[in-house]
Amino acid sequence: MNLSAQAGTSSANEAPGAAAPPKKHHVPPITIDYVSNKAGLLKHLQDLTKLKLEAKLLGSKLRIFPQTAYVYHRIRKYVEENHLESYTYILPEDQKLRFVIRGLPTDMSPVDIIGSLAAKNIKVNECHIMTSKKTGKAMPLFLITLDKTEQNRAVHHVTDIYYVKVEVLHPKYGPPQCFRCQGFFHSSKFCTRTPRCVECAGEHLAKDCEKPVDQKPKCCLCEGEHPASFLGVAPETQKTKS
Repeated sequence: MNLSAQAGTSSANEAPGAAAPPKKHHVPPITIDYVSNKAGLLKHLQDLTKLKLEAKLLGSKLRIFPQTAYVYHRIRKYVEENHLESYTYILPEDQKLRFVIRGLPTDMSPVDIIGSLAAKNIKVNECHIMTSKKTGKAMPLFLITLDKTEQNRAVHHVTDIYYVKVEVLHPKYGPPQCFRCQGFFHSSKFCTRTPRCVECAGEHLAKDCEKPVDQKPKCCLCEGEHPASFLGVAPETQKTKS
């Protein structure tokens, strides 16, 4: 079922030979959870943004499709200010390039790496060393983040930063998972849902977890005895099959 609240539409015919309309930039949808009065919320957001809005009902959720980046940011601000539970995705124009520099010593200064790339007219926004999730120790891997420009894309061909190679950051196996709510296909940066711990399923962030080391983990997605980030076959499933 679709809902719409529009400020008005135009039915005028385009003149023959008129220039093609400018290409529309994709704006990601914003999904708001636990909405009791969906039509009322949509109308309120329509009044707030002064622009047309379209939305889709998904059970207790309302998925809104902003038409512009302004509307996207205005709705996100409203959601955050009113502590609504929601998730969305990054705007295409805000997406960054991410590369890994492999093989440098762990005591290498990120400032030196940024300076070396700057000498090649490549502007790095962030550079930090990567750590092992299991041990917490630094690895000989540096993650760099850059704006999506043609000039910065040249970093992919750089092979002489201290005689090591710059590599594209490959995504991990499986769908992207939110570190905040443990849901899939969105990032914690764009999530305002109630936190769920990846280890004990409690309503808190993983960094605030006080679960004893000897206590078994609990998945907030299926209540199995494994972390919510577990990608293998759960032990209880294996017992059922055997």
